[in-house]
Amino acid sequence: MSFFSIKKIHFVGIGGHGVSALARLACVLKMEVSGSDLERTAIVDEVEKAGAKIWIGHDKDHLEIGVEMVVYTSAARENENIELLQAQKLNIPTFSYFEALGLISQERETIAVSGTNGKTTTTLMLGKILEEGGLDPLIIAGGNIEGEHGGGFRFGKGPFVVEACEAYGNFLHLHPTHLIITNIEEDHLDYYKDLEAIIKAFKKVVGNLKPEGYLLINGDDEGVKRLESKLGDKLKIKKFGLNKGLDFIAEDVNSTSEFQTFVIQSNLYRISIPGLFNVYNALAAVSTALSLGVKSKAIQLALENFKNSWRRFQILGNYKKATIISDYGHHPAGVVGTIEAARQKYPGQRIVTVFHPHHKWRTRMLFNDFIKAFLQSDVVILNEIWSAPGREPREDNISSQDLVMELKKRGQTESYFGANLDKTKEILDTLLRQGDVVLMMGAGYIYKLAEKITKDSRII
Repeated sequence: MSFFSIKKIHFVGIGGHGVSALARLACVLKMEVSGSDLERTAIVDEVEKAGAKIWIGHDKDHLEIGVEMVVYTSAARENENIELLQAQKLNIPTFSYFEALGLISQERETIAVSGTNGKTTTTLMLGKILEEGGLDPLIIAGGNIEGEHGGGFRFGKGPFVVEACEAYGNFLHLHPTHLIITNIEEDHLDYYKDLEAIIKAFKKVVGNLKPEGYLLINGDDEGVKRLESKLGDKLKIKKFGLNKGLDFIAEDVNSTSEFQTFVIQSNLYRISIPGLFNVYNALAAVSTALSLGVKSKAIQLALENFKNSWRRFQILGNYKKATIISDYGHHPAGVVGTIEAARQKYPGQRIVTVFHPHHKWRTRMLFNDFIKAFLQSDVVILNEIWSAPGREPREDNISSQDLVMELKKRGQTESYFGANLDKTKEILDTLLRQGDVVLMMGAGYIYKLAEKITKDSRII
């Protein structure tokens, strides 16, 4: 089935970042687009403005006559969602979000951006570079550029730049022409047994590469090195990193509180987002662009003008004379990287990390790594663990209080348990002081508190 030949399409969970991007693509392609979601959000409003007919709530009658394809979010379960059950009854083909992306990747030159951390930023950064370089990319990412709504989406007739998430084997549906791997670490341990199983999945997606394509990998990352040792010698591999002997090396890395600069193949590049991890994200994007023939001047201009994406070290404003930053980081490595970025941008200031863990089994499996990460912060406030329905592989009574107790035993950082957003705000109100930098992190709904307190502060 060709995605581009569809005339009428329905989306279940149309308010998600990824699914909304697909819906906006369908609108641009002049398809008749409908969809549903559980609540009205800014993203839903944006997709509606683009031309989609949207219902709040799910109902079998939302599948109107003539629908040829149903695309659904991973949060919708095929054997439970009433709209998906109706589609099956009517013999309408249903595709998960990533299965739909796979259809597109079969028909377009595709650049897939994979890795445990850095996917969204690298995807959007590469998209901006290719746009500046005149390649007119189609971009679909799991997050949106700061200041925009409706997901990371740009329509173009050129290469398809897509964020390729390894969770639950999702990226195996893609058929990339070129594949970027930013890093490989333990994650999604409710699905993967261990790091070796994750590496095995990455090996499979490498096997989906089209023969003419490049594999662009982080030559400094230990997990990626383990993957490389398992690959054959017929692949066109290009390595990027900071160490010698790689194809693309970032040299003379210099970081200030305002920007970072580095040199690749005698050309100076500058980014305004902090953290060494963002140097690696930029390096991945630059390496890919250069491999595709984009001129260095276009790359330089795109990077200098690149705005960070939503919830990627997003500086929201001030609250009680403290700086509030919202970040999606939910893996221990992401937590460490964000804290390091904060110390780089705000040297000498107290770092307060407010973290919302998600998934109990994941938290248990990465418990020690989370402890090591939180010890990098001066103050830590932990919300209770959030679990998506149906995602826990087994019953588990672990609590964020267990993390707080362990941190208190270490005695290296102040630690508090904020059972919910209201309690977390109470703790913040008690301990915040002028000059603090507050990192509100996690994949759950902690961002709502960050946005609320900065909005309220502006109103006051």
